[in-house]
Amino acid sequence: MAVSTSLFVLLSFISSGLSGVSMVYFVLFLLDWVPHSFSSVSRVGVLSPVIVSWSPLLNNLVLVSLFCLFHSLLARPSIKAAINSTLGTVDKQFSTIFAITASVLLLLISLCWQPMTHITLWSVERWPLLQAIVKSVCVLSWLLGGLAVLSINRFQLCGGEIMAEFLFGEQKWFRVQGGLVTSGVYGLVRHPAMFFLILGLWITPVMSIGHLLIAVFMTAYVTLAVHYFEEPQLIKEFGDNYKTYMKKVPYQVIPCIK
Repeated sequence: MAVSTSLFVLLSFISSGLSGVSMVYFVLFLLDWVPHSFSSVSRVGVLSPVIVSWSPLLNNLVLVSLFCLFHSLLARPSIKAAINSTLGTVDKQFSTIFAITASVLLLLISLCWQPMTHITLWSVERWPLLQAIVKSVCVLSWLLGGLAVLSINRFQLCGGEIMAEFLFGEQKWFRVQGGLVTSGVYGLVRHPAMFFLILGLWITPVMSIGHLLIAVFMTAYVTLAVHYFEEPQLIKEFGDNYKTYMKKVPYQVIPCIK
């Protein structure tokens, strides 16, 4: 069942926009810059309670689990190949489908999250200057994570490769040459985007129980996914070159921690 090329051009535009909106909104959500947040039990998600109405904890666990499970399953080459075979798609089209679905699931976390308790582990809200510094570091972490991804593939993550080809044709500026990237921030840690993601989750002016839940859950998921899924796939793809890179850069996700 092949899907028309023109439809995927449209979907690629939608995917690129939706990816940006979902990521920006999620960061704003983490920083308490939207009407609903981690910090107050009186402010529930915009769409709550569409998942689990009687248990905020279960509701939030379901939201995060759906996001992580989706990434774990669809990132596997065998499942990716099966979907491409069923839909008659190629890798660029699959990336568009993947990015749209991932963006929707990320938006659901932000919009359907239910705050659980007034308890906070720490708060720097009483010190405006320190609060501003912490929020700036958080935003910077997410920006650096995005730049780390863009340095190896400028449009694949947001499903925008088809859009870029439609807009720019054979121009090469938006393409990243294939091969293993080991320079720049990749010379310090093998998965810098994951490091900045974790940093962005933990650097917060207010650490509520809800924020702690998503920080612990996603940190554990990222660490395990990189170790058991992504690294073996990279070794399979790049062979001895990646093994040499692992020896040169021993830190997998967090600098100074092997």
